[in-house]
Amino acid sequence: METLHAGHPVHRMPTILSAVMEWGATFPLERPRRREPSRASRIDSACGAVLNCANLDPSLFGRAANGELQYPNHPFEVVPFGWNGGSGLSYGWAVLDEHQDPSTYSCVSFAPGDEGGARWLGDSTREALENMMVGAERYWELYEKDHMPSPVTKPNWASVCAAAGLAPRLDRTDISAGARSTRVIAPHVPSGYRFEPSPDGTGVLADASAFGDAPIEIDPAWYEDDHIAVARQHLAAGRPAAALLVLKATRAESPAWAPTVEAMRDAYLALGRPFMASRANYWLAHNDAGRAQ
Repeated sequence: METLHAGHPVHRMPTILSAVMEWGATFPLERPRRREPSRASRIDSACGAVLNCANLDPSLFGRAANGELQYPNHPFEVVPFGWNGGSGLSYGWAVLDEHQDPSTYSCVSFAPGDEGGARWLGDSTREALENMMVGAERYWELYEKDHMPSPVTKPNWASVCAAAGLAPRLDRTDISAGARSTRVIAPHVPSGYRFEPSPDGTGVLADASAFGDAPIEIDPAWYEDDHIAVARQHLAAGRPAAALLVLKATRAESPAWAPTVEAMRDAYLALGRPFMASRANYWLAHNDAGRAQ
């Protein structure tokens, strides 16, 4: 079985997510079962009703599934920890610099059909989980109010809040059904770093020197090959962050174009981000249709 890359966030999983998983593994089953379910099944069963989440990502249980990369336009920086169960909607970390502590990562939701890329879910994993609970209540209000009780009334809700110290703000107006929002992330930017937004909703975060001093030109009239050529020039000049920003602009328009992803992989390697490069390589191995004939 393929193992998780050393750079995957689960190797330094935020404490709050570990606490929720431990709670789910011991929470009493709603109905007795003939066979004892797996740890993953117990956790998914306990969490589903309160997080509006069909299942946690297999990576949290040590399995390198990479299921999100079956969608050609999934941003490489969006690393899921949970799945809603509809329309490919996932919840995950925005891994803008794999060497930073995952506790500093912003969290996002992303569905392949989204316009505008990934959407803000929380400034931390804790806030993301709390907002998923708010999203569960919003879903109930919109679709289930007339025929089933609110998730707030389920024993799971009070139990996980007490066990993990979660405090969802049900008065929020910026979280809709399914824990969606219209906000974009505003990540923590360390001293000496620079952040530039991108059309996929994640942006590029890197040492300021990796962008260069000159303005980064991205012409909407460029074709894919034009973007790649400009990005290669940035790479050759030691500006890998500028290269990645240019490539993200064209991938947003043509997500299945393999030469763009090949150049992105090279930019990730130049930035010293082997985990992101491995995700680009996985995508390339499973999206051969995007290569020029």
